Amino acid sequence: MAQLHTVQDLINMPKPRWQIEGIFEQNSLTMLAGAQSSFKSFLALDWMLCIATDRPWHGRRVRPGKVLYICGEGKTGLLRRIKGWFLHHGCSNEREFAAMQENFRVWFDVPQLAKENGVAGILTLLAAEHFDAKIIVIDTFARSFIGGDENSAMDTGK
Repeated sequence: MAQLHTVQDLINMPKPRWQIEGIFEQNSLTMLAGAQSSFKSFLALDWMLCIATDRPWHGRRVRPGKVLYICGEGKTGLLRRIKGWFLHHGCSNEREFAAMQENFRVWFDVPQLAKENGVAGILTLLAAEHFDAKIIVIDTFARSFIGGDENSAMDTGK
């Protein structure tokens, strides 16, 4: 039932549970938007690899977890990006590689979110693989929304 809230209710609300401290919360829908070629994919991958390996992101705490990265473009360069990330962060021990193996998966079949079975396909795949992803990244939204208008609030709201 709908309820009107007082300022005291707002004060008493639970504090955010951050996935990356101050950046985005757990159990949220987050969209990373920006101009074309503004390094959105690099940023998303950086966030996800930090979460998968339990590594702080630019001094901000992360809540580690399993990540599914759905790569709709640039798949030929994805491994180079991951290797570059490892080199940049000085990752050289077996613990970090083991964490990556355990917590990070890539899927190249971009689901079509404008179709009813789009999300169901992701959930079916995760269940079949026994991979309890805490975060699902779909890169890019445009590639996952063929047949819908990504600039339409009505289409994206569905």
